[in-house]
Amino acid sequence: MAVQNFSAVAGQQSVKDLLLGAVKRNHVSHALHFVGPEGSGNLALALAFAAYLFCDQPNEHDACGTCPSCAKMASLQHPDLHFVFPVVKPDTNKSAEVFMPQWREMLLGNPLLTYKDWMQVIADENKTGIISVHLAQEIQQKVSMKSFEGGYRIALIWMPETMRPPAANKLLKVIEEPPAKTLFLLVGNSRDTLLPTILSRLQTVKVPALADAEVETVLRDKMGAAPQKARHIALMSEGNLRDALLHMQEEGGQEDFVALFGDWFRACYKKSDGVNRIALSDRFSDLKREGQKSFLAFTLKMLRQCMLAANGREDLLTVDGNARKLVMNLSKAIPAQAMPQMAKVIDEAVYHIERNANAKITFVDLSVQIKNLFWNS
Repeated sequence: MAVQNFSAVAGQQSVKDLLLGAVKRNHVSHALHFVGPEGSGNLALALAFAAYLFCDQPNEHDACGTCPSCAKMASLQHPDLHFVFPVVKPDTNKSAEVFMPQWREMLLGNPLLTYKDWMQVIADENKTGIISVHLAQEIQQKVSMKSFEGGYRIALIWMPETMRPPAANKLLKVIEEPPAKTLFLLVGNSRDTLLPTILSRLQTVKVPALADAEVETVLRDKMGAAPQKARHIALMSEGNLRDALLHMQEEGGQEDFVALFGDWFRACYKKSDGVNRIALSDRFSDLKREGQKSFLAFTLKMLRQCMLAANGREDLLTVDGNARKLVMNLSKAIPAQAMPQMAKVIDEAVYHIERNANAKITFVDLSVQIKNLFWNS
């Protein structure tokens, strides 16, 4: 998926109109905070906005895509675009440039990347990435230099919620009083952990989760999914395009997940079906790690659907076909009081899988917990 213009960003037309309108009125804030959930495209929107501001020949709705500035943005190598992102070992004096080849490769391949995606590339197990004082000082120095091309200088700070207070305080002054034609684009998932002094200097750009129809359009028109499959995956992804694309990549698609989920919960419901639960653990461990995480995420969504059905809210269900039939049957079999606890133990299993726990052992243990919740709740 390209990241260099608005037309490449799925949906979010109201946000695009807001940004374009600010440019037309010559009312672009010097510090914008693109806040949106994972899979919303907030990072891709920020990059498209940067491309539009850099473009030599922008039209009414988008960057031209052909000028020298757009060509540089297409490879994320525009000299006036500076990135800040969380890294490991923040106390060293390594420049962010050390990580730039990996950053560009990741972002060009997946503009919907998440913090976890990035950590899996640059960090060892259980390491945490942060934006350190050193990185804040580095970006401060970069934006103080003269623009290479005589236009905007843009500092894009990804996941600002990973900034520690000393780093935020280091950036506070330059965000408050930036050099001429200098913009700060902060892109993250939450406002909660940012310092109030930083927040007060930002204009928030709220990026909502995508509409189901927008996700469905991408899967059908750009990924070649059959209409029914595109609709099913879109409904289950709940506005998260990243999750939808991961589901598409999994061999067999969502129908395999529906079948595995159904076989698994039926085996857990039968107290004496331990042999089948072991066999199902083989099917689970045969999935790649991302597939295992996707399946468990799918399971959580199916449980939420069961909760709705159990409370008589079939009108709110977002699944159809075999998945809907399965939800209706399970909503009658799973004790209502057990559903939240099942969701909790599945979420814990996701945590362990993310940390490279043995998939088969994790799944067997999870199956025993689900079985016990069926009969001891």
